[in-house]
Amino acid sequence: MTRRRAGISLVEVLIALVILAIALLAMAGTSIMTTKLLSHTIEREDATFLAVSKLEELESLDLDTLADNSDSVGGFTRQWVVSGDATGVRVTVTVTWNGVSGNGQLSVQRDLSPFAHWTALE
Repeated sequence: MTRRRAGISLVEVLIALVILAIALLAMAGTSIMTTKLLSHTIEREDATFLAVSKLEELESLDLDTLADNSDSVGGFTRQWVVSGDATGVRVTVTVTWNGVSGNGQLSVQRDLSPFAHWTALE
């Protein structure tokens, strides 16, 4: 007569541990991706702030004095390109950086008019 033992076998415990390990690895991968996404978002927000700040600075200058140039702020590089004539110019600011998720680039542009200062004063 065969006697059955109550309890869990070693094979069942090992299978349960493998399933648990797979679940934990998936959760760890999710948290790593979330952290990278958060870092990328912060870098993009900083790049947007730098680009808009440069646009506002250039907008406060006379149109005749605007010229293409670039500078570096922190880990970011800003490059601005001015095109147009005395009736109005278009300024494009491009910010590049090397971030957690690789290289990033952001461009913003604004059309400037010589009459912008007059409307701001009214």
